[in-house]
Amino acid sequence: MGTWGSGPFSNDHALDWLATNVTQPIVAEIDGFATMADPALEIDLPIAYAALGTLNVLQKANVVPPKEEQIDRWKEAFFRCYDEQIDAVAGAETPFAKEWRAAIEEEFGKLSAWSQRFYT
Repeated sequence: MGTWGSGPFSNDHALDWLATNVTQPIVAEIDGFATMADPALEIDLPIAYAALGTLNVLQKANVVPPKEEQIDRWKEAFFRCYDEQIDAVAGAETPFAKEWRAAIEEEFGKLSAWSQRFYT
């Protein structure tokens, strides 16, 4: 398609660069977390969570979002780790724990909405 606008990501070459150097490593980080046998809430989840937030920021750069099936796998892995370990870290009923869980849910909601808009 070439170039379709004047923005920094309004051309095929920029989007190819972005996919290779930014998006694919972020997706690989989240995939790696989602396939860990025993991820640690205080070590592994924060990195994957930061990657998830970064992926949501990339919506403005016209990158291709992950498909809903992949998002569902990630979400399941995040909350399995969170639910199994939050009591030991902060107590599941503390305001911090509830706020953290809600923030993760919000990030996944943004990602799912973006994916649905893109693929439908």
